[in-house]
Amino acid sequence: MKYSFELDEEQEKELEEWRQKIKELHGDEGNFEYSFIPNGIGCAVYIKNSHVEKPLDLSHVERW
Repeated sequence: MKYSFELDEEQEKELEEWRQKIKELHGDEGNFEYSFIPNGIGCAVYIKNSHVEKPLDLSHVERW
């Protein structure tokens, strides 16, 4: 069984901006953990970083 998930252009842009802010604050990007949680009407997307306590939420529930 194979699963795949993708970010749309807006999500990719938000992620890149977040990564750059982390790099500016900490000198490196650290490690990332991606979570894709399909729920029947959309897909929740959370990205955790080793330097940041709160994950980035790219779910965009308003577009489901």
